[in-house]
Amino acid sequence: MPAPLGKVLSEGPLILAWVVLWRPIETIGCGSWEGRQRRGVRCLSSPWHGRLNVHFSLVTRPIMRISRKKVFWILAATVLATVVVALFSFNFIRSDKTLERSIEHDYAVNDVQFRREMGVLLGPGITSGNLVEALDNGDEIFPAMLDAIRGATQTINFETYIYWSGDVGREFSEALIERARAGVKVNVVIDWVGGLKMEPALLEEMKAGDVRVQLYRPLAWYNLSRINKRTHRKLLVVDGRLGFTGG
Repeated sequence: MPAPLGKVLSEGPLILAWVVLWRPIETIGCGSWEGRQRRGVRCLSSPWHGRLNVHFSLVTRPIMRISRKKVFWILAATVLATVVVALFSFNFIRSDKTLERSIEHDYAVNDVQFRREMGVLLGPGITSGNLVEALDNGDEIFPAMLDAIRGATQTINFETYIYWSGDVGREFSEALIERARAGVKVNVVIDWVGGLKMEPALLEEMKAGDVRVQLYRPLAWYNLSRINKRTHRKLLVVDGRLGFTGG
């Protein structure tokens, strides 16, 4: 008679390995013709009692391959998700900004030397004869900007976070295209996030109309850590002399 299960498990790693690797399906006499002819069936020799009459099906190797593939893809997906989350989390980390250099003014604002000092600090010199006008809401802002664009003779530099949809957006696009085709150098920078609601046709029309259009920081795998760092500038500079800011 076969030995008890406790003795089978104590006979060493050979029996344990076969028990783990093979799934039992039936019991067939190892010495019978059927036992010798059945494919996918194995008989094990028992060190304590002739032959062990438990047979095992040879099905584990394909199952092991599938399991390894699943494990590989699970690990790969986990690593990829961890990297994406880590990069994306950098968008919400705010570094403490410290003032490294304190600028002390030697002159009062109404002093003539103050204007010269600010010119040296900012780069271009501050000249006299400038005019600042405040425009309220779109009813005053958009008509003034469109008039400036249509009157441009040399350059138009336009940067915005949100590009307007509907009639306003189309009116701006048509004005920019008309000036570009007239020989004016037109540069447009639109934030990728702010321009998501922009009509794609307008963007293609401007590109086809000799307008140099650039989307600021579009979504890509290499800038996930900076995807939340957008340009919120609202600038329009015409011929280097007439400028609009704010909005």
